[in-house]
Amino acid sequence: MAFKEIQPGQADWLKILNDSLKNNKWDRQQLNGTLINGCTGWVAGTIGYDADMYVACIAGWITLPNKSVTEFSTNPFDGILDTKGLAVIGTAFVGQKTGQNNFAPMKFVDDGNLGILGNTGSQWDENVSYTGWISMTFVGPRGQLKI
Repeated sequence: MAFKEIQPGQADWLKILNDSLKNNKWDRQQLNGTLINGCTGWVAGTIGYDADMYVACIAGWITLPNKSVTEFSTNPFDGILDTKGLAVIGTAFVGQKTGQNNFAPMKFVDDGNLGILGNTGSQWDENVSYTGWISMTFVGPRGQLKI
């Protein structure tokens, strides 16, 4: 898609931008994680990349059976992106279905699976299932990818 409206002083900038967009090729893959330890729902990863960088996102809706679950899904990017030490942009929380204020942030655990960082509420109940939305985004240099 080309930009056509040129303001005074922007002609060179728009030409450079449009030339760059025209020659820039992005590839994209979508992969699914596998839920483990009695968890239900879905987890999927989408990764887009060009010759210089990548943008990856993990999204999902999960229900944890109880607080004893520390790992809930395999990493959708297993074999493609080493997620150890990657900074997460976005939110990744679950809470009780009743809406009580106890949430558990998500992270990548040492074996590469997706896990629970720990509860932050005071009413965590091991007899209650927890449900929530996951949205984790990563950005980095293309060299971090194994594809």
